[in-house]
Amino acid sequence: MAAPPLGEGGERREKGSWVEVVKRNPPKNRLNLTYIPPNAVDGREVVRYCSNDVMIGVNRWKSKVFGFFLRLNPSFGVIENFAKNHWKQFGFESAFKLNNGVFLFQFESDKKRDEMMEEGPWSLARRPLILEKKVSESVLEKKGVKFVPVWVRIPNLSLQFWNPEMLSKIGSPLFADSTTSSLERLAYARVCVEVTAEKELPKSVPLLDEADREF
Repeated sequence: MAAPPLGEGGERREKGSWVEVVKRNPPKNRLNLTYIPPNAVDGREVVRYCSNDVMIGVNRWKSKVFGFFLRLNPSFGVIENFAKNHWKQFGFESAFKLNNGVFLFQFESDKKRDEMMEEGPWSLARRPLILEKKVSESVLEKKGVKFVPVWVRIPNLSLQFWNPEMLSKIGSPLFADSTTSSLERLAYARVCVEVTAEKELPKSVPLLDEADREF
């Protein structure tokens, strides 16, 4: 039988439990957890939560946005570098990888996050990054996603085309951004359109007049 291990000063000490071993070597940045006894309901041990428990989690992830690509599954490192390089000015703080290629991005405030989304569309390897403030289970699993919203930027749009009728011909429109609607920025127009998830997005769309002449 092996002798008990030596302690400080060379004295023998008894082996502790694995719990004690873990407590002596805690992980860095650990959560401060305390034991909360479970409740018993109909002979079963259950965990109850209250609205305050939910609000703590809601506040923790308040200024977040979910993002994912279709037909593209980049590594976490690629996504993190993308966010740091493109969104630093928008108060980007950190990225997290969820299931099935869905990522969560945390920003310093709702205002900064919304500014980032307004500045889109964002893409990687010509694949649009789909951003959603709220996300359903089907999107988290990327099942049954047939149509997705995408921001389209139209640069150097001639003044005569700045009208709802013309902008409505860009795909299946949902709405224009605030500066496009108010004509505060004429360098380009931005329209959020609904596109087929599995369809390749074009780089540009030809503009033809009634005589099929390209504008």
